Amino acid sequence: MKFAPFFHSFGSVAVPFQNCIPQYVVGHSKNLQRIERYIDEHKLPLSLVGNSYRGVSINDVILDSRRQVEKYVKELKRGSGHDHSGEVYL
Repeated sequence: MKFAPFFHSFGSVAVPFQNCIPQYVVGHSKNLQRIERYIDEHKLPLSLVGNSYRGVSINDVILDSRRQVEKYVKELKRGSGHDHSGEVYL
C-alpha cells in the first residue's frame, strides 16, 4: 500500500511512513522470559539491555539499563555464583 503526501494550505508537506511504529512480535514476552531463565540457570554474566527487549523508547532503555545495573550490583553483594571478573562486554 502506498501513501500519497498530504499538502497543507500553508505550504508544508507531510508524508506518512509505513511500518514506522516499532512493535514486538506476538510471544515476545514469553521468549524474553525463556532467554532470561536460560541466562540465570547457566549463571551467565550477561544482561539483555536495549530497545529490542523491554521498551522501544529512550526512556524505556534508560530505565531498563538502571534496573539491570541494580540487579547486577545486588548479585555482586550477595555472591550469586556468577563469574563477575570485572570485565564489561559490549
